[in-house]
Amino acid sequence: MDSKNSDNSTTKRSEDKKPIELQKKAITRLMKDRSIITGNIPKALNLITQTASEILGAHRASVWLIDSNKHRMNCIDLFLIESHSHQKGLILPEQTFSRYIINLVQEIRISVDDVLSDPDCSEMIESYLAPLGIKSLLDSCFSTGINHMGVLRLEYFQNHPWTYHEEAFASSLAFLCGQVILLGKQKETENNLKTTRKMLDRTINFMPTGIGITDYQGNILRINEKMVEMFGYTNRDVPNLDSWNIKAYPDEEYRETVTQQWNKDINDARQNQRDSVLREIRITCKDGNYKNILISSKPMEDRILTTFIDITAQKKIDQKLRDSQRKLSEAQHFASMGHYTMDLITGIWTNSEEMDRILGMDENYKRDVQGWANLVHPEDRQQMADYFTYDVLKKQESFNREYRIIDQRTGQVKWVHGLGKLIFNEEGQPVEMFGTMQDITSRIEIFQRFNKSRQRYQSLFQNAPVALWEEDYTALLAYLNKLQQEEKIEDMLLFLKEHPSVVKQCLEMIKVVDVNEEAIRMHQVDNKDQLLSDLSQVLTEKDQLNFIHELVALTQRKKNFETEAQVLTFKGQEKHVYVKAHFDYSKNSCTTLIASLDITQRKLAEEKLMRMQRLDSLATMAGGIAHDFNNLLTGIFGYIELAQGELSKEHKSLEYLENAIEAMDGASALANRLLIFSRGSEPSLTLISMDELIQDTVIFHLSGSNVTPQFEISKDLWPIKADRGQMRQVISNLTINAQQAMKRGGLLQVKVKNKYNQ
Repeated sequence: MDSKNSDNSTTKRSEDKKPIELQKKAITRLMKDRSIITGNIPKALNLITQTASEILGAHRASVWLIDSNKHRMNCIDLFLIESHSHQKGLILPEQTFSRYIINLVQEIRISVDDVLSDPDCSEMIESYLAPLGIKSLLDSCFSTGINHMGVLRLEYFQNHPWTYHEEAFASSLAFLCGQVILLGKQKETENNLKTTRKMLDRTINFMPTGIGITDYQGNILRINEKMVEMFGYTNRDVPNLDSWNIKAYPDEEYRETVTQQWNKDINDARQNQRDSVLREIRITCKDGNYKNILISSKPMEDRILTTFIDITAQKKIDQKLRDSQRKLSEAQHFASMGHYTMDLITGIWTNSEEMDRILGMDENYKRDVQGWANLVHPEDRQQMADYFTYDVLKKQESFNREYRIIDQRTGQVKWVHGLGKLIFNEEGQPVEMFGTMQDITSRIEIFQRFNKSRQRYQSLFQNAPVALWEEDYTALLAYLNKLQQEEKIEDMLLFLKEHPSVVKQCLEMIKVVDVNEEAIRMHQVDNKDQLLSDLSQVLTEKDQLNFIHELVALTQRKKNFETEAQVLTFKGQEKHVYVKAHFDYSKNSCTTLIASLDITQRKLAEEKLMRMQRLDSLATMAGGIAHDFNNLLTGIFGYIELAQGELSKEHKSLEYLENAIEAMDGASALANRLLIFSRGSEPSLTLISMDELIQDTVIFHLSGSNVTPQFEISKDLWPIKADRGQMRQVISNLTINAQQAMKRGGLLQVKVKNKYNQ
C-alpha cells in the first residue's frame, strides 16, 4: 500500500517537471536566437509570441505597447494558434482598460482565470473580451524606456487556472520582449549617429576651400582634401601647428609675425565670441611654390576651425579676388541587464552574475542597505533615497528610474535603468522587492554625442563663408528615371533642351531642406523662408542650360557636378557664381549639398585683363607699322635730297620739294607718335612758337584746294611747351575737317590769340 502511493507520487512529480523543462529549453533557445540578440524587433516578437502560445497552449499570444500617457494600447504582434498566423495593428483606447492598466502597472503581472467574474476586467468585457470569446488571460509587463512600457498577453477561450511556473515563464518572455525593443531602438540610434557623422565628413571634404581643424594644444586634428590639393601637405606631413608653421612659413621672421598675429586673433575671437579677422598671408607649398591666402578662424568649444582661401590667381589679375571655405560624430555600445531581490525587513539583497559585472562587485561585497547606497553616485544618493522612501514604499508605486552608479572594481561612473516591483505579505505590507538593472551608459553617451555632433554640423553649415544649400532630389531622381524608361530617351541632354516644360517641372520637384546665412546674404533676402520656396526665383534664363547639364549628371548617377552660372538676387542684381554639387545616393533617396561661391569680381577682373591684352596687341601692331613706315620715309627723304642736288637754285621745282620735305616731317612725327604709343613712353616736350607752326601746317594742307586761308594771329602770341608732332597733328585734323566741310570752296579764317584765365 505504501509502496503504491510512493510510486504514484514519483510519477506526479515527474509529470510536473516536464512542462518546466520545456519552458527552460524554450527560454534557452530564444536567448540564443540571432533575431533576439541583434534586436530584430518584428522577427523576434513573432518568435516569442509563437513560443509562448505553443509552450503554454494559449489560443492567442500578443505583444502590446502602452503610450507614455497611458491613453491607449497598440498591438505590435498577435499570434493565433488556430490559424498559425501573425497579425498586428489592433488599438485599445483608454476607456477600455483605464482601471485595469493602473492595476497592471502596480502589479507588473496580472493573471485572471475567469475574466467574466473578475471585476478588474469588467471594462474590457463588452468591447474586447466577449466578442473574441476570451475566458482567461495573463498579462506580464516589461519596460521599453523611461515611462514607456509594454505587455505580453496570453489568452484562452476557456477558463484556465494559471500556475506559478506559467506566470514565471510569461515574465521571462516579457523581459525578452523589452530587451529586444530596447536593442532595436539602440540600433536605430546608432544608425542615426553614423548617418550624422557621414554628413559631417562629407561636408568638410566637399568644401571648395581649405579647412584645417586644430585643438587648443596645437594638434592638427583634420585637414580636408581641398587643403591637401592647395598646399600638398597631408596630415602626416603636418601633425601639429609647430610642423605646419615651419613648412608653411620657412622664413623665421615672417613666421614669427604670422604666428603672433594668429594667436592674437584667436584670443580676441574667443573673448568676443565671433570669427577671427580675415587676414592675407603667404604660404609656402610642398613643391616650393607659394600661394597668397586669405585665412580666417572660428574658435569653438574644444577646437578651432580655420579656413584657407586661395587668392593667388586674383593677385596676378588685380591683387583682389576672393575664394571660399568648409563636420563629426562618434560611436556607441550595447546595454546589458541583471536582476536582484531585496528583503525589505532585513535589508539584505541577492543578485545575478550579470549584475555583479555591471556593478563591478565580487562575492565578498556586503549586500545590505548601506552596500546598496554605496553603489549609487554621491550626487544621486539623497534623491534616490527620497524616491525609494516616498514614491516606492509610501505610494507603493513600481520602481522605475535612471540614475548613476559607481563601478566598484574600476571606479567608473555608469548610468543604469532600474525597474522593480514590491511583493506584499498577507497583511498587505511590502516585504520584498524584485527588480532589474540595465547598464545604459553607452546609450546615454550615444545620445549626448549625437546631440553634440548635430550641433557641430549645424554650426559648421550655418557659419560657412560659402553659400550652402541642402536639398532633397529623391522625387526628382525618381521622375527622371521613370521618364527615361517610358520615353526610351537615348540623349537626355537633347531631350531636355527640346522640352523646357519638363525642365520647369524638374525645378519644381526639388525640395530645399535648409540654407545657411551666406546663402541668405548672397541672394539678398531677409530670411531663409524666401529661399526654401520656389527655386525659379533664383535661376536666370541664362542659367537654364547649366541646370539641364546638372540633370544629365544626376541621371548618370555622378557624385559631383560643378559649373559657373549666373543667378539673380531677390533685389534684381545679377551675380556670377561658381557652383559645386555633391549627390549622395541611397537605395530610395538622393540628398544633395550645393556650395555657391560669388565670383562676380573675379569675372570683372578677367574682362579687364582681356581688354588690356587686346590693347597690348594693338600697340605691338602699331609699333611694327610705325617702324616699317619710318623705313619707307627714310628712303623717300633720300630720293628728295638727291633730286634737290640735281636742280639749280632757281629751278621752279625746288619749292615743291621743300614742301614735300615739310610734309614728310609731319609723317615722320606721326610715325614717332605710333612708336611712343606702342612703347608706352612719354611724348617729347619742347618750347614751340605756335604762329609759325599754325601757318605752315594750314597752308600745307590747303595748297592746291579751292579753300583760301586768312590768318589773324596776335603778335605777342605766347610759345607753349608741347610735343611738336602731336600739336601739328591737332592743327592738321582741324584744317582737314574744315576743308571737307567747304565742298564749294571759300575763305578759311584762322584766328589765334592768348587767353587769360580770371
